[in-house]
Amino acid sequence: MRWLGYDWGPHLYHASDYYDRLYAFAEWFIGEGLAYVDSQTAEEMRATRGTLTEAGIASPWRDRGIAENLDLFGACAPASSRTARSCCA
Repeated sequence: MRWLGYDWGPHLYHASDYYDRLYAFAEWFIGEGLAYVDSQTAEEMRATRGTLTEAGIASPWRDRGIAENLDLFGACAPASSRTARSCCA
């Protein structure tokens, strides 16, 4: 995480030790239609997420097909040739 500019201090965390399992969980959720790849920008998400007293607006990407979501999510795998930006946009 230091390469991203974050320092955990004296604590050590090894998410990479079970990354494959977390990735498989995410694929399962997408495959079941319980998760999706949201292609909104950060600003768009901020504008549509709602408040404590007002409901948010559903993402226009929420109804994207499972196969397309799995393809997009797969492109975010570390071995992918796509950039991190394309996974987060």
